[in-house]
Amino acid sequence: PATTTNSILSCLSPRDIVSFSLVSRHYYEETMSYNRSAYDISNLLSRYFTLEETHLFRCVQALTGAVISGSTALQLFSRVRWNESDLDVYVEYSTGYLMAVFLMSIGYSFIPTARQSSNMSEAYRQVKLDDIYDDGRGFASVFNFLRASSKIQIVTAKYSPVDVVLNFHSTVVMNIITAHEAFSLYPWATFEERISLITFTDGGLNRKFARDKYVDRGWTLVN
Repeated sequence: PATTTNSILSCLSPRDIVSFSLVSRHYYEETMSYNRSAYDISNLLSRYFTLEETHLFRCVQALTGAVISGSTALQLFSRVRWNESDLDVYVEYSTGYLMAVFLMSIGYSFIPTARQSSNMSEAYRQVKLDDIYDDGRGFASVFNFLRASSKIQIVTAKYSPVDVVLNFHSTVVMNIITAHEAFSLYPWATFEERISLITFTDGGLNRKFARDKYVDRGWTLVN
């Protein structure tokens, strides 16, 4: 039965899933059915949006060039869900305000940090003056939004969202979801060998905490 096949496929790596699909036409069709469910973006985002809001979010993604990355993108490729994770949206500073306006229009509240104005428009304009994350990682600033228990972070980039992703602490989180496609920069290492190369060697506690979190989730760090 399909339910049995799905249980088997959920335990396999991406490479083994492809091999399984080649056994017969029947298993190919069941594998495609499983993939449509396992890699369903609407299911992934259901913690943060209704189905209608997800469609609208994807439209705003396309308009702004925003990408989903961090632990959420990793969850899509890993076919797992971590309850404690936030939704991290990376977008160029010049277009990011539109994403912020969208989130507030569907009921998310802007939660300012100690250095940010409580007014979203003013906080966004302050970025040019503060330049908070001028440390070579490509950040402009981070804006937090909350609705009930759902938290979304808009991470604005000085240049390109991908520039920020390429400066992550290690390769395990170098995956992105665009408005139309999803990409993993290190698929073999991340999902077959379950290893992550440390790429940012700064010894800051925040980066160490982030790396340790993925060790706890089953990845081995290599330097």
